[in-house]
Amino acid sequence: MKKIKKLLPFVIGIAGGGAIGGLMAAKADTLPQLALAMALFFLSVYAQLILHEAGHLIAGLLSGYRFVSFRIGSLMLLKSGGRYRLARFKLAGTGGQCLMAPPPLRGSDYPNTLFHFGGSIMNMLWAILAAVMLITRGYSPWWVGTLAAGLFMAATNGIPLQISGIDNDGRNAIRSLKEEDVRLGFYRQLQVNAALSEGKRLREMPEEWFSCEAGQERERGFLRFQWMLDREEYARAYKYGQSLVSADLLGVNKALLENDLRCLSLLAGEALSEPGALLKQYQKAMADYPAILRGKYIFALLQEKDAEKANKYRKQFEKNLKTYPYPSDVQTDIALMALAARKHDNPSAPADEI
Repeated sequence: MKKIKKLLPFVIGIAGGGAIGGLMAAKADTLPQLALAMALFFLSVYAQLILHEAGHLIAGLLSGYRFVSFRIGSLMLLKSGGRYRLARFKLAGTGGQCLMAPPPLRGSDYPNTLFHFGGSIMNMLWAILAAVMLITRGYSPWWVGTLAAGLFMAATNGIPLQISGIDNDGRNAIRSLKEEDVRLGFYRQLQVNAALSEGKRLREMPEEWFSCEAGQERERGFLRFQWMLDREEYARAYKYGQSLVSADLLGVNKALLENDLRCLSLLAGEALSEPGALLKQYQKAMADYPAILRGKYIFALLQEKDAEKANKYRKQFEKNLKTYPYPSDVQTDIALMALAARKHDNPSAPADEI
């Protein structure tokens, strides 16, 4: 069943894409007409992505949430200090994301179901409108695209699935309804993200936001590990991170955990083998992500002993900071790179900082 769920989006996409392509080819009399139809189709698909995130935004506002950021692709609109600014951020496995600060907890509960399903509801509403327009006005590549993309996004986001190691909206909603730990874990993530958007570091946030009891590792473990890193408690973070290796973390968190543990191992003077397949996948998909660049910098400097190569990664890291949405978040990376530079300059120094 799990394999079927993982393959479902790809099967739907291939089958739907083939059928739509055949329809457009049959309706177009000339090549320019087909090209125009395809352009309108892809524009309508992109519009549905924007509408999906807008659905989360509207659902959040109706539920008492406060706007934090709105991202399509890698372009993000962020609210910080009462002002809006543009930034760039990309998370593998997501085409966009709307993040909001949640309303106060009522015991262990807060409104979250509508927020999770808001995007799928918006996609479905537009798919219904597209169907009505096609029935009443006839063929239009714009409305065909709106219908197809709306149904596809409503299904692949509303039906509980895990895609590219990330839980989709439907899975988040169902698990939040059934499991208090999941519900509160998601709440803490939203709280932390809102605080980061206001320029706070993890170390400056309440410790209770990063609590993680046994069995809560999937939702809270990696966040607690990052909190330890930001506090520069490297030995403690390494020990705790090792305990998370076998935990059921989300794919992106599992890859970033390996990346961070490799950095700490190198700083402690240990030689490393090649990264695992999952980390390699995310190193490509999130090549500009600060922690990934920091990992490549430390590996090049301390294992490959290639200062020139390491410097290239550092320059790329510094260049990306100009448009990165959370400047306080990268202070951890900067501290680790500074420590690596000291280790490189004085390799005989004892590894007492790790």
